[in-house]
Amino acid sequence: MLSPQRKDAFGLFQVSPFPSSERQVLVFPGHYAGSIQIVDLSKMNSEFLTLSQKNKIIPVTRGSDPASLYCINFSCDSDYLCASSDKGTIHIFALKRTYLNKRLTFSSAARWMGSTYVESQWAFANFTVAQECKCICAFGPNSSVY
Repeated sequence: MLSPQRKDAFGLFQVSPFPSSERQVLVFPGHYAGSIQIVDLSKMNSEFLTLSQKNKIIPVTRGSDPASLYCINFSCDSDYLCASSDKGTIHIFALKRTYLNKRLTFSSAARWMGSTYVESQWAFANFTVAQECKCICAFGPNSSVY
């Protein structure tokens, strides 16, 4: 049930992509600091990804400075994830074969100092678009990116 008290400034929603599925899923998040702001379901409804303004660390990292993500999408086989941001970049992450992603490991000194965030997976591919343009990204046949 949708609550009329929840404000959704961006009109975000996601519906499971296959009408013939046993279950249909509708996600309609609210929009305020800390609430879900971007959502995506994998094509087979086996993966679900949400991002919020207060996310501190997520398994994949798109950069070191804060950014507003415009779009996230799974590939048809859920092997890849693409994300576009207000920085004019589109990043592609490998979700199953994570060894393809670039890795950044902090020095042993960081581990000694008690840091629990010692390794980050960075996109294995990225490209730029005009920063002034809000863009979306999606996968087509054979995991091509549009």
